[in-house]
Amino acid sequence: MNPISISILVFWLIFTVAQEPLKLDDTLLKEINTTQNHRYQLHLEKDQLAFLMGIDVAIAVFDAEGKKQNEFDSSNGRFGSESVFINSSKKGIYQLQAVPIDSKEVKGEYQLRVERIVKKAKTPTGLVDQVFLPWNTPESPGAAIAILKEGKLICQNTYGSANLEYDIPITPTTVFRTDSVAKQFTAFLILLLEEQVNSFTFSMVNTKNIQFIKR
Repeated sequence: MNPISISILVFWLIFTVAQEPLKLDDTLLKEINTTQNHRYQLHLEKDQLAFLMGIDVAIAVFDAEGKKQNEFDSSNGRFGSESVFINSSKKGIYQLQAVPIDSKEVKGEYQLRVERIVKKAKTPTGLVDQVFLPWNTPESPGAAIAILKEGKLICQNTYGSANLEYDIPITPTTVFRTDSVAKQFTAFLILLLEEQVNSFTFSMVNTKNIQFIKR
């Protein structure tokens, strides 16, 4: 075998290893160092949505034409997972590039899993459902949502679990503890009321308390 043939064979082997194929329900546990990036392929039909979960890794997605589509690297760092969404505008091979999230570590492990491949939603309710895909499992804390437009309810659904220990799902009657989350809504409602009633806010707030807050 001549040198040119050997070079082509070596290049082909490297390219093949680098472009590891992914399928639905595949779970990969890999080791990576700061000088590496791992590449994967995922075949999608037109107008599909693929949802993947990555742990301890940053991921870039490239479309069927090789153009970068998106990057996923949340502020969770090593304290949470990365939700990766791939929208296919055409049938083809979509690529993922995994790189370490911490450039100071010599090497580390990461996990990548193909959770769902579904038809891309077209209705408002379907689009909301797809936004909540990362939380719509029995193993995840979830949410109950309601969307109103011009006073009319246009979307309502629940996702995930209310209690992870006892596998209790969230339902429309689930009671949530609002705690400090209520403060931002209280402030927002006061500001709305101020718009409707001139000078209402400052006439109701004690001046002494305002001076205390400034300290």
